[in-house]
Amino acid sequence: MPKLKPLDVKIDPIRCMGDWYVQRQIPAVSAFEKDVHNGKESYTWDELKEKVTVKYTFNRGSHDAPVTTVYQKGWVKSNAGTEWRVAPWLGFFYLPFSLPYYIIDIDTNDYSYMTAAGPSIKGNWLYVMTREKVVEESKIQKMLEVVEKNGFDLSQNCYEGS
Repeated sequence: MPKLKPLDVKIDPIRCMGDWYVQRQIPAVSAFEKDVHNGKESYTWDELKEKVTVKYTFNRGSHDAPVTTVYQKGWVKSNAGTEWRVAPWLGFFYLPFSLPYYIIDIDTNDYSYMTAAGPSIKGNWLYVMTREKVVEESKIQKMLEVVEKNGFDLSQNCYEGS
């Protein structure tokens, strides 16, 4: 299991707001995210509360299955902007503690792709995301090379997100 740390570069977290399509993933909770299709993370900045609202939507089982939605709230924790904390909504309340969310790769020019990761119960979770739903495989492969350099074994539990 790789020792995760956020990318050592300064980014503008506000430019990370908006929709991100999950191209590849290693689930945080395999039972919950196994066989997920059309994953999309939507980030909204609440300036008054200085927090991020995360809305994760996906179809479980097939591309045309009913949409499932999961909410989280998050905070940018580092001056560099690459370390966040998130707390998932558990049906009646948010998790009473926050979980690490590290940006380990990002396009700092136009914010067209981003890879986020964090520790989970059985290893590390990973989302390789782009602004576009459909992306050339060559672009995804370049992003996956960075993921592998960060110590991830993509042969185990790595699912296509769309």
